[in-house]
Amino acid sequence: NMLQILSIAPIEENKIIDINYLEDTCVPSYKEEEKTFVIKENKEIISEEISVTHASKKLDDNVNEELIKKGEKLHYLLELVDFSTKNVDFIKGVNDKKLIQKVIHNDVFNISGLKQIIHEYAYEDDGVSGVIDCLVIGEDEIRIIDFKLKNIDDSNYDKQLRTYKRYISKIANNKLIKMYLLSIVNNELREVKDE
Repeated sequence: NMLQILSIAPIEENKIIDINYLEDTCVPSYKEEEKTFVIKENKEIISEEISVTHASKKLDDNVNEELIKKGEKLHYLLELVDFSTKNVDFIKGVNDKKLIQKVIHNDVFNISGLKQIIHEYAYEDDGVSGVIDCLVIGEDEIRIIDFKLKNIDDSNYDKQLRTYKRYISKIANNKLIKMYLLSIVNNELREVKDE
């Protein structure tokens, strides 16, 4: 059963979320934790840092800090939304509420035999770690959705989603897997195809 597999799949927490209340809605800020493990060998304890490759694209140093904060805030609000009730009353900012409302009514979330919607699914597989923004699990299909603030045309995003799909296909019990990029600002959807 896919739901059981996803619930027991190894999830490694690599971020601590601090919630700061700025303006009239929540903005998450992230602090990276160092990952270490301990090996006991000949009664000595050796501590080493784990080297993990991340599936997501590295941020460009020239990216506007305000845009990053806006993207993080909207991602976080999407995590908080109950997709069954689609209630967004908890969002105080009028513009943010409108954006989130449009996104959660996007047809990509209408899937045959909807079983579960999972947000921020973290995984590690063969030295590659990733956090999938959203998994929509239906009776015969799984949709991997990666939220972007605006731009969904970068080919690096396609590579990122294909990496996610490689992992999900290992635990998907032969379900059809589709990949999508979703622009939060434009409510624009693009399906990513296999290479």
